[in-house]
Amino acid sequence: LACHIFLSLPFEAKRRVVFSGLKNRIVMGKFLKSGKAVIVLSGRYAGRKAVIVKNHDDGTGDRQYGHALVAGISRYPLKVTRRMGKKRSNKRSKIKPFVKVYNYNHLMPTRYSVDMSFDKQVVNKDIFRDPALKKKAIRDVKSNFEDKYKLGKNKWFFQKLRF
Repeated sequence: LACHIFLSLPFEAKRRVVFSGLKNRIVMGKFLKSGKAVIVLSGRYAGRKAVIVKNHDDGTGDRQYGHALVAGISRYPLKVTRRMGKKRSNKRSKIKPFVKVYNYNHLMPTRYSVDMSFDKQVVNKDIFRDPALKKKAIRDVKSNFEDKYKLGKNKWFFQKLRF
């Protein structure tokens, strides 16, 4: 029976089969890594896009489940046309970010990766202890997001999810 299951697996899964004594199990590859674009599924920011800053697959002392620190977009930039002046287009290009820790069950990974480089000293799990640190982290995330948006990279990430 185990041999039959093994033969019916796709080629990539066959490479990851681990034989441990009598039990056979398939080892999943880790795909929720930092830089991966995800969609938040529940809570205040449901339907919003975010990027993983730091992942904890096996959990930690205070959260004994797989979770990730994510930085996402709470309010997306508005459409800018060629007719608009510089002042109006700058105002419409503003992004409101959020930083939050989410259980893996409440995140849906996408095929996209966003090459964001957040300062690990500023954006980490310690920011939730002090409101001043959280404001500083959100300011850092906001500047990163707006820079990427103005460069025109990852256009899908900066558009509102439509469904």
